[in-house]
Amino acid sequence: MRVEQDGGIAVFNFEVEGNHNYFILAKEYEYGQTCLLVHNAGVFYDNPLINRQQQDGHVLGTRQYLNRVKQETVPRTSVFPDRVTAEAAVTEARQLGKQVPNRPNVLEHDLGKNIGFDRNGIPTSVVRVHLKPSGVYHGYPY
Repeated sequence: MRVEQDGGIAVFNFEVEGNHNYFILAKEYEYGQTCLLVHNAGVFYDNPLINRQQQDGHVLGTRQYLNRVKQETVPRTSVFPDRVTAEAAVTEARQLGKQVPNRPNVLEHDLGKNIGFDRNGIPTSVVRVHLKPSGVYHGYPY
Protein backbone atom coordinates (compact mmCIF):
# COMPACT_ATOMS: atom_id res chain seq x y z
CA MET A 1 0.00 0.00 0.00
CA ARG A 2 1.43 3.39 -1.01
CA VAL A 3 1.29 6.09 1.67
CA GLU A 4 2.39 9.69 1.06
CA GLN A 5 4.44 11.15 3.90
CA ASP A 6 5.22 14.82 4.62
CA GLY A 7 7.40 16.30 1.91
CA GLY A 8 5.96 14.08 -0.82
CA ILE A 9 7.99 11.00 0.11
CA ALA A 10 6.23 7.77 -0.85
CA VAL A 11 6.32 4.95 1.69
CA PHE A 12 5.09 1.44 0.92
CA ASN A 13 3.62 -0.50 3.83
CA PHE A 14 3.13 -4.24 3.47
CA GLU A 15 3.79 -7.52 5.25
CA VAL A 16 5.17 -10.75 3.89
CA GLU A 17 3.24 -13.50 5.64
CA GLY A 18 5.40 -16.11 7.33
CA ASN A 19 8.65 -14.19 6.80
CA HIS A 20 10.13 -12.07 9.54
CA ASN A 21 13.04 -10.85 7.37
CA TYR A 22 13.25 -10.62 3.60
CA PHE A 23 15.11 -8.81 0.80
CA ILE A 24 13.60 -6.35 -1.66
CA LEU A 25 15.06 -4.70 -4.74
CA ALA A 26 15.20 -1.01 -3.85
CA LYS A 27 16.54 0.50 -7.07
CA GLU A 28 18.31 -0.59 -10.21
CA TYR A 29 21.33 1.46 -11.25
CA GLU A 30 23.43 1.34 -14.43
CA TYR A 31 26.13 -0.51 -12.50
CA GLY A 32 23.93 -2.92 -10.55
CA GLN A 33 21.10 -3.35 -8.14
CA THR A 34 20.56 -2.26 -4.56
CA CYS A 35 18.82 -4.69 -2.22
CA LEU A 36 17.45 -3.92 1.22
CA LEU A 37 17.03 -6.31 4.11
CA VAL A 38 13.57 -5.65 5.55
CA HIS A 39 12.68 -6.57 9.12
CA ASN A 40 9.04 -6.76 10.23
CA ALA A 41 9.69 -4.65 13.32
CA GLY A 42 5.98 -3.93 13.69
CA VAL A 43 5.27 -7.47 14.79
CA PHE A 44 3.53 -7.43 18.16
CA TYR A 45 2.36 -10.24 20.34
CA ASP A 46 -0.62 -12.27 19.16
CA ASN A 47 -1.14 -13.47 22.72
CA PRO A 48 -3.19 -10.76 24.50
CA LEU A 49 -2.11 -12.05 27.92
CA ILE A 50 1.53 -11.08 27.36
CA ASN A 51 2.20 -7.66 28.87
CA ARG A 52 3.76 -5.93 25.87
CA GLN A 53 5.51 -3.14 27.76
CA GLN A 54 7.15 -5.44 30.30
CA GLN A 55 7.93 -8.06 27.64
CA ASP A 56 9.61 -5.53 25.37
CA GLY A 57 12.00 -4.75 28.22
CA HIS A 58 13.58 -8.11 27.31
CA VAL A 59 13.51 -7.83 23.49
CA LEU A 60 16.61 -6.58 21.70
CA GLY A 61 16.21 -3.23 19.96
CA THR A 62 12.87 -2.20 21.49
CA ARG A 63 12.53 1.17 23.22
CA GLN A 64 11.77 -0.53 26.54
CA TYR A 65 14.91 -2.68 26.26
CA LEU A 66 17.09 0.33 25.46
CA ASN A 67 15.60 2.19 28.45
CA ARG A 68 16.40 -0.76 30.75
CA VAL A 69 19.98 -0.84 29.51
CA LYS A 70 20.37 2.91 30.15
CA GLN A 71 19.19 2.59 33.76
CA GLU A 72 22.05 2.46 36.23
CA THR A 73 20.04 0.12 38.46
CA VAL A 74 19.89 -2.50 35.68
CA PRO A 75 23.47 -2.76 34.37
CA ARG A 76 22.63 -5.93 32.48
CA THR A 77 19.35 -7.44 31.44
CA SER A 78 18.42 -10.72 29.83
CA VAL A 79 17.25 -10.48 26.23
CA PHE A 80 15.40 -12.28 23.45
CA PRO A 81 16.61 -11.54 19.91
CA ASP A 82 13.14 -10.48 18.67
CA ARG A 83 9.43 -10.41 19.53
CA VAL A 84 8.61 -13.57 17.60
CA THR A 85 11.12 -15.60 19.62
CA ALA A 86 9.99 -13.93 22.84
CA GLU A 87 6.31 -14.72 22.29
CA ALA A 88 6.94 -18.34 21.35
CA ALA A 89 9.32 -18.95 24.25
CA VAL A 90 7.22 -17.17 26.87
CA THR A 91 4.00 -18.84 25.72
CA GLU A 92 5.60 -22.29 25.90
CA ALA A 93 7.13 -21.55 29.31
CA ARG A 94 3.74 -20.33 30.58
CA GLN A 95 2.09 -23.57 29.45
CA LEU A 96 4.79 -26.05 30.50
CA GLY A 97 6.76 -24.24 33.21
CA LYS A 98 7.13 -25.43 36.79
CA GLN A 99 6.75 -23.16 39.78
CA VAL A 100 10.02 -21.77 41.11
CA PRO A 101 10.42 -22.78 44.81
CA ASN A 102 9.28 -20.05 47.19
CA ARG A 103 8.09 -17.87 44.27
CA PRO A 104 4.41 -18.67 43.68
CA ASN A 105 4.02 -16.24 40.76
CA VAL A 106 7.11 -17.38 38.83
CA LEU A 107 7.34 -20.33 36.43
CA GLU A 108 10.52 -21.71 34.86
CA HIS A 109 10.94 -23.89 31.76
CA ASP A 110 13.89 -25.19 29.75
CA LEU A 111 13.02 -25.08 26.04
CA GLY A 112 16.00 -27.26 25.12
CA LYS A 113 17.40 -24.75 22.61
CA ASN A 114 19.04 -21.35 22.87
CA ILE A 115 16.37 -18.64 22.88
CA GLY A 116 18.33 -15.62 24.06
CA PHE A 117 20.91 -14.44 26.56
CA ASP A 118 20.79 -14.33 30.36
CA ARG A 119 21.73 -11.19 32.29
CA ASN A 120 25.41 -12.17 32.08
CA GLY A 121 25.30 -12.36 28.29
CA ILE A 122 25.47 -16.17 28.23
CA PRO A 123 23.23 -18.03 25.75
CA THR A 124 20.42 -19.84 27.57
CA SER A 125 17.49 -22.15 26.88
CA VAL A 126 15.68 -21.39 30.15
CA VAL A 127 12.77 -18.95 30.39
CA ARG A 128 11.16 -17.55 33.53
CA VAL A 129 7.62 -16.21 33.43
CA HIS A 130 6.18 -13.74 35.96
CA LEU A 131 2.43 -14.05 36.45
CA LYS A 132 0.30 -11.09 37.56
CA PRO A 133 -2.94 -11.52 39.55
CA SER A 134 -4.81 -10.02 36.58
CA GLY A 135 -3.74 -12.97 34.42
CA VAL A 136 -1.22 -11.13 32.24
CA TYR A 137 2.43 -12.14 32.25
CA HIS A 138 5.85 -11.57 30.76
CA GLY A 139 9.01 -13.65 30.60
CA TYR A 140 12.72 -13.45 30.10
CA PRO A 141 15.71 -15.68 29.35
CA TYR A 142 17.15 -16.94 32.63
